[in-house]
Amino acid sequence: MSGDLSARLDAALRRQEQHEDGVRPDPAVLAELHARVARARRGRTASYAAVAAAAVGVLGVAGWFGLRHDTTPLPAHTPTPAPSATPTPTPGPTTTAPAPESTPPSTPVSVAGMPPLLALPDGALDAAGPGWTLLGYGPLVYDGPARQVLALSAPTGELYLVREDERPIDVVRWDGGRAVRATSWLDDGAGTRTPVVGEYDLVTGELVPDDRISATDRFLSLLPSGDELWFRPVPGGAAGADGVPSAEGRLRLVPREGEPRVVTTLDLPGSVVVSPDGARAVVEEAPGTGREVVDLATGARTPLAIPPGRGCDVVAWLDATSILATCRDDVAPTGERQYLEDLNARVVRFDVRTGGSQKVRDVVAGDLVPARGRWLQDGSLVVGRAPLTRAFADCFDVCWGGAYLWSAGSMTPVTPAEPLPDDICSARPGGDGLLVRTGYLSCYEEPGSSSQVWSVDLASGAVRPVGPTLGEAGALGVAWAAEPGDSGSW
Repeated sequence: MSGDLSARLDAALRRQEQHEDGVRPDPAVLAELHARVARARRGRTASYAAVAAAAVGVLGVAGWFGLRHDTTPLPAHTPTPAPSATPTPTPGPTTTAPAPESTPPSTPVSVAGMPPLLALPDGALDAAGPGWTLLGYGPLVYDGPARQVLALSAPTGELYLVREDERPIDVVRWDGGRAVRATSWLDDGAGTRTPVVGEYDLVTGELVPDDRISATDRFLSLLPSGDELWFRPVPGGAAGADGVPSAEGRLRLVPREGEPRVVTTLDLPGSVVVSPDGARAVVEEAPGTGREVVDLATGARTPLAIPPGRGCDVVAWLDATSILATCRDDVAPTGERQYLEDLNARVVRFDVRTGGSQKVRDVVAGDLVPARGRWLQDGSLVVGRAPLTRAFADCFDVCWGGAYLWSAGSMTPVTPAEPLPDDICSARPGGDGLLVRTGYLSCYEEPGSSSQVWSVDLASGAVRPVGPTLGEAGALGVAWAAEPGDSGSW
């Protein structure tokens, strides 16, 4: 992201005030956030500049790839169309092209189901830095053979073909370059595919397995340090008949190098959310059970003080020691719609040091309720919405999604400068502020879904395509999008 993130949040909130009063956070809170993020941003900008200087001497291509974090973007490259007809991509927001600069020549390539692509220039993967995104495209409807197209998206919108592979991968971590840590599936020759984790070569498609990870292990989260959090079922066939780990197992921390460390023993987690500093994780051991905070250094566990008869869903970490959650009466399903307003729902802040909680606000008729968020900076989140309210009575439990900024107890819609073509399914930090995933039909995987990815600037609302798709039968959609240092998960 270019520029100061807190300034972007502030600008986005100011712009929204033209339509909604009373959503601006406390000025004193924003001032403190501004100061913290400015200090962190200066440090990151300096490190990016150092990386760029080293890459110029080694690669000889950094001049046109632009490795600095806050640099003038590359011009959009408009290749001469190939002789064969190329389907028209789904219409979407347009952006103003940057000033012309020298770009490397590249040849248009055509891949069935994909938007227009360019051949990958030599050294492109090694030079990919901030602003570049590795994409995995796959079928939108799972009724055919497995297929994946890997592409590299430039900050200026060009889309380069990396490789096609009948063996899909899921990213665990990509640090830039041609190697990506990933999960793939190897065919045993008898029609059974076994998951294997290791280093995948984006150019050759070769996978070097990591014997520290077994086939039944489940990847949970990538920590800011680059260490990985995995769940391993206990030995002795604890995996279910479908191969999915179940019952009791071990929470393991797998470093980049060296032996894994067991953090604690627990049941298969229903969800795991890691704190911004990577020191703790809030764990739900099974859907509908209580929540515990696990210290990832010591394994110590602190239950969240959820009152009897109440259920809570974690939204995101607000900072290193507090969690935002939505809580409601825990009642048995009746077959009828159970609106949050009727279940004494409220938004709650938990202090993980004590397990205690503090009410942020009650949920009343017409409210937006935060759900499935990501940390932006202390006190500020990008969140989706929980649809189980009368505000979404027309679609009730299928309208999860949207992109909102949470700060000082208020949800403010992220407002792109130009309308996106589909529904917003989810959003996370990345790109020029946010990476936003869109799709049709309330983001279900059905015919007509598009599954595209966009970058949205939080200050200006400017939109640029990161992972476009075609609006036609047989089109491939974006399954994951990974920036350097990222796992690609939503």
